[in-house]
Amino acid sequence: MKKQKITKIIPAAFVLSTALFVAPGFSSADTNVGNLPVVIGSQEAKAPMTAAQVEQSGLPIPQAPTGPYQEFPYEAYSSTQHGDLIDYVYVDLYAKKAQTMSTKQLKDTPFLVVLPDGTRVTEVKDDYNVNFTPGKLAYTIGLSKETFKEILSDTKLKKDIYWKLIDSNIVDKNSGYHWSKSVTSGLSKSNTFGFSLTLGFEVGSEDVAKFSTSLTTSFENNTTVTEETTTSKTFDFNPKPDYAYDQYRTALYQQVAKYSVQPGAKLQEFINNGNSSPGVSDYYEFKLRKTYDYPVDVLLALTSK
Repeated sequence: MKKQKITKIIPAAFVLSTALFVAPGFSSADTNVGNLPVVIGSQEAKAPMTAAQVEQSGLPIPQAPTGPYQEFPYEAYSSTQHGDLIDYVYVDLYAKKAQTMSTKQLKDTPFLVVLPDGTRVTEVKDDYNVNFTPGKLAYTIGLSKETFKEILSDTKLKKDIYWKLIDSNIVDKNSGYHWSKSVTSGLSKSNTFGFSLTLGFEVGSEDVAKFSTSLTTSFENNTTVTEETTTSKTFDFNPKPDYAYDQYRTALYQQVAKYSVQPGAKLQEFINNGNSSPGVSDYYEFKLRKTYDYPVDVLLALTSK
């Protein structure tokens, strides 16, 4: 069940294009922001920073348009990090033909085989038949980073940080604007399975603390995974009477971490071979797990230049 809480962000002055990162429990009155951006992570607040310092911090912000007539970008890239593999790399096998296979047959493989419902076939005591439908996921194979060292030697985890636009409005320069919205961040119970497969965790784990520890080790910097929460956030944009235009445009962004596996040449060769080998490619299509978008509890407020 989602947790509900209220966060109130006290008004801050915006002159031309300024930015404020906001996080739970932070009040913009705590810091004398002036005309400088303030970077606020979900774990800690930092002092006001110049635009150059924001760039150096590794959290580049979206380019603000000039005037109210140009829109803010829907999504803006920020940065990329690479990390070591966790436990596995998972590859999905999609059925090309209708067929039936026993879980006993699926056990006879060097891979960890996971059915679409999350069942690990090695844990099935009473074997049963599984029906595969063309175009649907048949099962997923996990390549252990220890067992398949050679194939996975040049494969990495990848984390792309983006800003996703969640709200934008045009406001009269002599009027303030009160923004209020419920914002969801974190990992839901229903998405834990997909998250684990994309990032290579042991299937069945729902321990967000373990996720955080493993990802922090992998990327060699503090990475926090939390249970999903929906928070009601408010923010007030102050009037801009000296603005060059009659109106200005506002934007609220949420940070998103896009996790994926960046396949090395040997893993890509393994996938390509699976998709071209007679007797295998007739029945299956091999696909690397898709990107997982993790919504972070960090917001960014911007106004047009």
